[in-house]
Amino acid sequence: MIGIAAIGITSCSNEVEGTPSLPDGTPVTVSFTTALPDALGTRAVTSGNGLSCNQLYYAVFESESGKLVDSGTDANVFGNQLTTTHSFSLITGREYDFVFFASNSAADNVYSISADKKMVMVNSGNLKANNELYDAFFNQEIKLKITGNMSRNIELTRPFAQLNIGTTQADLTASAAAGFTLAQTQVQVPIYAGFSLMDGSVIGEAQTKTFALADISSIDGDFPVAGYDYIGLNYLLVDQKELITVNFKAATAGGADSQEFTYANVPVQRNYRTNIYGNLLTSNVDYTIEIHPVFGGEYNVTAWDGSSLEKVTPVTETIDGVETPVYHVANGAQLAYMAQTEGLNKSHIVLDADIDLGGNDWTPLGGANRKGTAMFEGTFDGRGNVISNFKSKETEDNMCAALIGAAKNATIKNVNVKNATVSGYDTAAGLVGYVGDNTSVTDCDVHVSLTTIYEKPASGKDIGQAFGGVTGRVYGKNVTISGCTTSGTIVANSGVNAGSKIGGIVGILGTNTGSDPSNIAIENCTNGIAIYGTSDYGMGGILGMSPRNIVVTISGCVNNGNINNLYPGSSAPAAGNFTGCAGGIVGYMQTVTDLTFKDNTNNGDITTNGGPAGAFEGRFINCVFVEGGNTGNTNTGKINGK
Repeated sequence: MIGIAAIGITSCSNEVEGTPSLPDGTPVTVSFTTALPDALGTRAVTSGNGLSCNQLYYAVFESESGKLVDSGTDANVFGNQLTTTHSFSLITGREYDFVFFASNSAADNVYSISADKKMVMVNSGNLKANNELYDAFFNQEIKLKITGNMSRNIELTRPFAQLNIGTTQADLTASAAAGFTLAQTQVQVPIYAGFSLMDGSVIGEAQTKTFALADISSIDGDFPVAGYDYIGLNYLLVDQKELITVNFKAATAGGADSQEFTYANVPVQRNYRTNIYGNLLTSNVDYTIEIHPVFGGEYNVTAWDGSSLEKVTPVTETIDGVETPVYHVANGAQLAYMAQTEGLNKSHIVLDADIDLGGNDWTPLGGANRKGTAMFEGTFDGRGNVISNFKSKETEDNMCAALIGAAKNATIKNVNVKNATVSGYDTAAGLVGYVGDNTSVTDCDVHVSLTTIYEKPASGKDIGQAFGGVTGRVYGKNVTISGCTTSGTIVANSGVNAGSKIGGIVGILGTNTGSDPSNIAIENCTNGIAIYGTSDYGMGGILGMSPRNIVVTISGCVNNGNINNLYPGSSAPAAGNFTGCAGGIVGYMQTVTDLTFKDNTNNGDITTNGGPAGAFEGRFINCVFVEGGNTGNTNTGKINGK
């Protein structure tokens, strides 16, 4: 988990000389003045200004042993000055850890201190919506060495995101005229069960919780965006920065009548406020989501409009000792410029921020044609940032639907894709449609909803469909897919002779020549995609199919997705051609001369409709394992097939 940045945190001794310095073992007084931020820089907006806090919890521990030295709560403190001072009796020559948590006493049924005095727990069953008194702040000073009497200042910071929902007075009036007079609201959102006062890290995994219906009249102050009124205000315990789904309920008095709204991909961040506003009651599409910092660095997610292009000028940087022009991309218009401008397919691209593509149709970087001449041949470094909310659809032979259409001689790393909606006829994936020679895809995370399109051509030819979470088709030598994770769904619709291969990570492995060894590795990848529908060749949690004489390594991979191949298959057809296969790791693999297949785990349930099914493979045919190359594979899933 990632700790929140705070004043006074250090991994080594934080020695501050007192006045005067005294011999070790001398009892002294150490005073801390804790300050709450004037959060929004103005008292006109009263929510989030820190004035709700009226008590301070504190605890002191010996740094080396962790022994509790002192703890307690100062009541009736802070006030309009937003500061309070507490003094501790300590011993010189020793190091201590100090933690502080400021809150309102009315929220004691929501926030509690853990038995070890080091964590704040959120009692979610008591949460009610629209309560400014849930605002709270914390900070810590770690390994402070005491040398004499001391006075320390520490500014507390908010561990919560503030989520505001607003509409216009005209919207409220129109809604009331239509018979719906808004009086109460609630939200359902994912939050964490608690956080550590020692480093700010969250506890466990986020769970969806309800802030129960409460009157909107209880919200004081002006909405942060001019022209709008509050209809919801809540404080959410989140990790550092996340995209969440907000389920919002608006109700008349007593909850007699209600309307429900869902806002997907809402950015939330600690100590920032997110505003959702628009004509929310009378229009289900007219709303804006924005995020503002309370203090600290800016973080804004502005959705791309689907057409704008913003030129990116490269900056020369030294990378691995080589002067390299680097294209820094920070928004959707800049990314679209890189994708749609000729001659930039060999660029070194770095993402500097999360990018929301606004649910718009996307032109793939590197072009859509897997046999074209404009494939991406550069470096794409996402630096852990998220590209979200795009659509990609291709209905023609040899065309790719994905964020990056086709790539070769490329490095793609640290890219996170969220809420991609992809549909394809030939090749489709959440991240890269087609991968050619000398390419690596590493440490990427992909969440995709992928649908395969099948319309049998008049010629009746095998169109060779290939679909995957990370990439649909790997046709090349010296390719590595490693450290990637996927989630979402793939719904397959394969016709007879469609040649459909579907994998949670990769659809198909092969070579353009069909004879030379390819040295392809899929390593340490985890699939969470559920695959459902029909595939005449094979479905696999990691790989759909590998049909050619190539060198392949699949190791350290985990499948957590259920695989359900409904294609009418046969486990013993003529000429050894197996159809309707499904496997936890590989659907169908044939004639691989040097296969390493080890330390893989299947946790998904595997189901076929008469075709071969297996925990690890639907079917291996004429595959030769390297020495020790088929070991350490484990299964916990259920197998329903032949």
